[in-house]
Amino acid sequence: MVNARRADLTKIVADQQAFLAQKDTAGGAKTMRAYLWRVCGEEYDQSHNG
Repeated sequence: MVNARRADLTKIVADQQAFLAQKDTAGGAKTMRAYLWRVCGEEYDQSHNG
């Protein structure tokens, strides 16, 4: 899921902007891969838990 999102040209720019916006916050992911794992995990949880 993470690899597919990294390769999705329609989401790359938005993901990069969102990553940079949260990177320096207290609970922010420090790498792009960690950020994508968080985003994909949240999407997975939403689709499978209601």
